[in-house]
Amino acid sequence: MPEPVAQQPQGTHFFLITLDVPGRMQFTSHGTYNPPEGVTRQDAYLAIRQHVVESRPEFQQANVAFFAFDRNEV
Repeated sequence: MPEPVAQQPQGTHFFLITLDVPGRMQFTSHGTYNPPEGVTRQDAYLAIRQHVVESRPEFQQANVAFFAFDRNEV
């Protein structure tokens, strides 16, 4: 069995988001996030979408084709 590789700390929640500009392009991003206390799922969605769009501004007006946000545990 391979030796485990040291990993950087991960956030408490895992997200996967796909943005779609119909007929032109799609982009999927994933990662982890530590939502501050009191943050709602809606707040997290808006923050994650904004973060993705800041790195890919061509998706500013894109539709969200998929969004998942769950505890980062098995």
